[in-house]
Amino acid sequence: MKISDLAGGWKVPQKAFTKKLTCTYTLTGDAGKTYEFAFTDLKNNRFLGGGSGTDECGTTDLKISDLAGGWKVPQKAFTKKLTCTYTLTGDAGKTYEFAFIDFKVGTEANPCGQDYVEVSNKADFSENPGYKKCGQSPPADKFSSTSNVFYVKLVVGSNDFAKTRFAAEIKSECCFFIVHLPDFLPLH
Repeated sequence: MKISDLAGGWKVPQKAFTKKLTCTYTLTGDAGKTYEFAFTDLKNNRFLGGGSGTDECGTTDLKISDLAGGWKVPQKAFTKKLTCTYTLTGDAGKTYEFAFIDFKVGTEANPCGQDYVEVSNKADFSENPGYKKCGQSPPADKFSSTSNVFYVKLVVGSNDFAKTRFAAEIKSECCFFIVHLPDFLPLH
């Protein structure tokens, strides 16, 4: 089954099952592209999958050097509930500071409801404590990476998807030095 044929989502079963069975599906996408698959409904032996919004998410594997002018998500308003997971990769040996400069994700600020952005040093977002943010204004605190790679997950689970957006700045933390001048040097 071609993933491009599933743009509107994928419903299984098309007709109700009449007996116990195991179904195996092979999904084939375009070479060089990665895809995210998310279940949107799972109950009573019926699941509705696909529709993760990957196309609406935009590019999900990003080079930090390409984001020098900032990073904006989405490029155009979302049209559905979705989850977007991004991998941001910078120069080897560097760490990065990630700061939101525009932020409209969910209506609650704390705790987060169905809409939030999570930033992590781990691809599975298992960091404790995590950096999970939501609300209608940019968070005051910033995320600092521990390596040149970190991950951003945007979850839009409410019907406010068309209003959801964020923009961020990413700066290298590689080069901070403290210089102590000797006492005998004059300061002119």
